[in-house]
Formats: sequence, structure tokens, C-alpha cells
Amino acid sequence: MTADALKALFSPRSVAVLGASPRPDALGGLVWRHLSSGGFRGELLPLNPKYRELEGHPVHASVLQLSSPPDLAVIATPSRIVPGLVRELGRAGCRAAVIVGPRFEGPGGRQGRLYRELLQVARPNSLRLLGPGSLGLMVPSLGLNASLAPRMAVPGGLALVAQSGAVAGAVLEWALARGIGLSQLVDVGRQADLTMDPLLDYLAGDPRVKGVLLVLESVRHARAFLAAARALSRDKPVVVARAGRGDDRDAVYRAAFRRAGLLTVPTLEGLLAAAGALGLPLAEEGERVAVVTNGGGVG
Repeated sequence: MTADALKALFSPRSVAVLGASPRPDALGGLVWRHLSSGGFRGELLPLNPKYRELEGHPVHASVLQLSSPPDLAVIATPSRIVPGLVRELGRAGCRAAVIVGPRFEGPGGRQGRLYRELLQVARPNSLRLLGPGSLGLMVPSLGLNASLAPRMAVPGGLALVAQSGAVAGAVLEWALARGIGLSQLVDVGRQADLTMDPLLDYLAGDPRVKGVLLVLESVRHARAFLAAARALSRDKPVVVARAGRGDDRDAVYRAAFRRAGLLTVPTLEGLLAAAGALGLPLAEEGERVAVVTNGGGVG
């Protein structure tokens, strides 16, 4: 079921925006504008009980009113109503949902309780969740900008997977300024459900992906993450930058990443340099590339 959800996440034929709004200052208004202006060729489905029509699209009050479930849902509503919406999406047959927003808190800030409630209503219906608190995701080759980032990435071969929406946005702007393309951009947010390891499994089998950039703060499931990272790095270069360098766990992370075949860079600037190198078009034939290194493994 996770494979179906990841296919719906990265290759949707229809996308619903829960909380879609004509208001430019509203969270749902931002998501709808970015999605509708990105050139997505699939079906767009705005959902909001306050409106009847949005930019020529009929607006439904609930996903349960749709004739068929969307492949992907983007939830851009106040956090207090998100569990109920997730329950409706699961009952309707939706397979993947992104919960966007800068904050996601339960009553009194009790995030853990709210996250558990999300899983309790999602898992019985095989609905997988990205976020909450996610910047969202992009698939430029599909014209899919289901995110809070205002500008679409150029299509390319680098996938960016981040635990920080701010860093993901900075890398996106840097890549746009240099014409470096991305195959996907995804911010995992608070990882109430989907963590990095199933995403890496998917990217390993995606022919659009030629290399992967990871921005990590911590690893949730170490064994699963390292297994997925090792399988990915066998065929595609993987560069990782980790926030929190210099803490007591830094040496442990670096050693684990090295054993998994990942190239660790010390700073965001290093990640950008690696993105520039991997994003450059190289000749596919000939012997005109030299590698200069002081270590065999690095070379």
C-alpha cells in the first residue's frame, strides 16, 4: 500500500486542495495559486464549503461529494479540523495527502496527541501522510507545485528531500538562479507518518532521478533509513548535509552515512556546490573527466 501511496504522491493524475481559497493571504489561497499556475495537466479539485466556484473550477464542500477520490490531497486548513478531513479522505479512497503549513499544533500545543490522532484515522484506510508542517512537494516534469514555494523548479535530474522547509526553499532559489533542474522537491515536515526511508526507496526506482540531495536534522528509524540509503547510493550519487554538526552525535552520523555510501558535506554551501556539480550536463561518452582526490572512497 505504501508503494501505491508514493506513486499517488509523486505521479498523481488528480489533486484536491482542501481549504482552497480565492484569498491571496490565506494558506489555501497560496497552495491553490501555486498549483493552478504550475501547468499541471491532471485534474484540479478545489474543496471548501465556503465557495461554489474558483477560477472556473466547481468547488465542492467535501471530498465525499466527488465522483471519484483524488490521487493526492493537499490539506491547507486550520490544524483543529485536519483529523476530520483526513478521515474523510481515507474513507473516500485517497492514498496520499500533504499537510502544509508553518505550524501544526493541538490544543495547548500538544502535538504528539494530534499526530497520533492523524495516524489513527489514516492508517485503517491505507492513507499515507506527508507532514504535517510541510512546505509541500514539487514534481517539475509534471507541472506539479503542491507547495508553499511560489516558483516552480526547472525540470532536471536532482531530487531534493529535506527536513527543513526553509532550507528547501533556499536550495530551490539557488537552483533557479543557476538553471539547475530538480526531479522532485519534498519537505517531510514533522514526519507524523512518512519518514525519509520510504521516500528514498521510491527515488531509487524512479528513472527521473539521477542524484539525490538530502537535508537532515535527525534520523527517525536508523536501520530502515540506512538500508534505503545504501540501496539508493548503489546506483545514484547521494549527498547529505546535516544540521546540528558539532553535537555529540555528529561523528556517529558521519560514520553511518559513510558506510551507507553517502557523501557528507559540512555546510549548506557544500550541498549547493555538490548540486552544482551534479546538475551540470556532462558528456555521456569519451574520456574527458578527471577525478582528483586524496582518498579512494571519496573519488
